[in-house]
Amino acid sequence: MTSEYLSPWQDPTSPLYRSHGHHHDARIDAAIAAAHQSHPYYSGALGRLRIVADPAVATMGTSAQWVTHYNPAAVAGWTTAETAAVLVHELEHLLRDHHGRCGDRDPHNFNVAGDAEINQRLPGLPEGAVYPESIGSVPGRTAEIYYGIMGSRKDPEPEPGTEPGEGEGEGEGEPQPGDGPGDGSQDGPGQPGEGKPGKGSAQCGSAAGGPTQDHERGDAANPGSGAENGGEDARREVAERVLDGYGVPQAGTEAGDALREWAESEIGIDRAAWYTALASVVGSTLAPYGAPTRYRWPGHRDIRDVGGAMLPRWVGERPSCAVVIDTSSSITPEDINMARAAGHYIGRIAEAVYYSCDTEATRLGTVLPERIPGGGGTRLTAGIAMAIAEGARAVVVITDCVTPWPDEDPGVPIIIGANAGAWTHVLRPGAPEAMARRYTPPEWTRIISVVNPE
Repeated sequence: MTSEYLSPWQDPTSPLYRSHGHHHDARIDAAIAAAHQSHPYYSGALGRLRIVADPAVATMGTSAQWVTHYNPAAVAGWTTAETAAVLVHELEHLLRDHHGRCGDRDPHNFNVAGDAEINQRLPGLPEGAVYPESIGSVPGRTAEIYYGIMGSRKDPEPEPGTEPGEGEGEGEGEPQPGDGPGDGSQDGPGQPGEGKPGKGSAQCGSAAGGPTQDHERGDAANPGSGAENGGEDARREVAERVLDGYGVPQAGTEAGDALREWAESEIGIDRAAWYTALASVVGSTLAPYGAPTRYRWPGHRDIRDVGGAMLPRWVGERPSCAVVIDTSSSITPEDINMARAAGHYIGRIAEAVYYSCDTEATRLGTVLPERIPGGGGTRLTAGIAMAIAEGARAVVVITDCVTPWPDEDPGVPIIIGANAGAWTHVLRPGAPEAMARRYTPPEWTRIISVVNPE
């Protein structure tokens, strides 16, 4: 080795290198580093894989125990970028829990369906990879749907030696060009021996579905660290990084939105339940201000008087409720949608007035514009103070909670619509103690988290 700096994945003395458990292979080291660069939000999960050289596999496959087996001869035929993409492909089988989702389905077909689900948004794979179009479908569907589509087609009669569970070639062989990860016959370029393996098992390994394969027998005794707790901890760690915006594709793009949707599902975000809980709390908070206070004649367009006599009645005021939106640099389109939803529900019982707030507050009015000013740091005390000064009977704050709060109870109900960032930063169990102590909202606020809303 030279005196040049070695990354943790290249230095044999590094705990991270030892955790991967692979024989020293410069190609794998370079691919791991490239995968960290292309998918930074997967960095923690990549570090939980144990990667071993194994000529018994055709190219690369991963067990449900978070052990990735790779054939050095196959990897030698790929570029660094292609090897990195295949590593990410294998990791995604674990993150998407294809092993658990397979159930009693045919492992081979579910492997192909899972490949199509992954590869539709994964660039840089070697030639021959399976995509939705490869199985006569379109992007944007799940492995279960792709599996159903495959099952609805009439497969051709198998050639001799390729009945399920058989397969012609059994030697290690050399990789052959033309096949890629998830080609339906195996998981990467080349095929063992002279023939393709049969359809009796998943070719990306048991992580893609199906039982433990022969070359995976020892993985249970020496698993990757990601296998702890059935992989749940590793998947949740990735989901938190995604929702925290850690190198995630831009919101509004197909890849970015799909990734955030997966992360929300993994964390347990239920926006519909959040909307319901918010409406209930806002309604009960503002109810006293909507009580009848004066007796007057209704307006001539009052629909309740159409077709009958118009009589005076007791009426109440329409209270003002502020919606203060945290518009710091961590704001996402989902947060703006939460604010729109809050205004929609509030508008039924009160006059919703919107404010944007980073370090300064801006009154947006009663209609939330498409473009909202913001960026930089956060100091929501300015927005809360402005809303109260302008007569708000209650203040709904949409935020990730990483902000100072008023030192004292302002005397007006403060309802916090805690977004996904609030959960990943402050409210989740195990959040950094210093951050939780500094940013946890005061006791006199009411918190409605998008994760497990009350």
